[in-house]
Amino acid sequence: MLKTIKHSALSLLNLSVGMIRSHPIILLPFSTVAFLHLFIIEIFYFSPRYPLKVFFDPLIRKLWGESYLHYPANFLILPQLFYSCQIVLFIFVTGLFIGWAVKIIEAVEQKRKLQLGRLLMGLLPSYIHILVASVLSFLVFRALIKSYELLLLKLNTFGSGSQTLSVVYKIMLEAGPYVSVLFGAIVIILFAFVIPLIALEKKKIHQALLGHFRLLFSSWGLISRTVLIPTFIYLPVVLLRENSLAIGAGSLPEFRVVLLAFGVVIVLMIDAVVYTAVTNFILGEKKE
Repeated sequence: MLKTIKHSALSLLNLSVGMIRSHPIILLPFSTVAFLHLFIIEIFYFSPRYPLKVFFDPLIRKLWGESYLHYPANFLILPQLFYSCQIVLFIFVTGLFIGWAVKIIEAVEQKRKLQLGRLLMGLLPSYIHILVASVLSFLVFRALIKSYELLLLKLNTFGSGSQTLSVVYKIMLEAGPYVSVLFGAIVIILFAFVIPLIALEKKKIHQALLGHFRLLFSSWGLISRTVLIPTFIYLPVVLLRENSLAIGAGSLPEFRVVLLAFGVVIVLMIDAVVYTAVTNFILGEKKE
């Protein structure tokens, strides 16, 4: 089976989905992170109401203006507020819970008794290394986004005198949200093994990076496909979000909240499958 997995992303993904179905406890860390995201969305949804408005009203009034305190304009800034908090959660929380999931997967694969609290607490000495890995991956993602924005700016500046450049600019501008999803997948690939190696082998960040690149160099194609295939599931969410005005968000601003919540659930499933697959790959390598 391992030999087949090494040459097939679909086999690795199928194994991971089967493991999750047989052991749904693997979803606990990812579900916890998703719950935190949904809780944040709920807070912002009710932010115009007392007592939350006591905190949010001055903040929103200062940053966006009085009109965004009231319906329906308050829903226009909700995604921006959510994404700002999402960054904080990603850096300080998500990496730790991915490590927790990795330890659960290892225990399941080795048929050990699950001691969930002990597995999570056992990661705390490695938290600083997980935190650094999260920060590095976020910085790489932001660098990719900024590079794309800079390219758009250059095209917009020089494209006014060229019809071809003007068309390229418009295409790239429309493709921006989808490119962001692609950049996210690239970052996952570039750091795929780092947190799992920290969790499984208690490596420090520099050791985990070295081990990661050794594994990635020998399995680049397999890991790329393993990450990219599930990522395609998120593209319909982007399509819905980018066409939200056409499908009801103009007359029903609350639809934006539904899309945010739907996206959180989809990301939960993608992350669970991808990191289960990556962990299985590492465990298979260790057996050889």
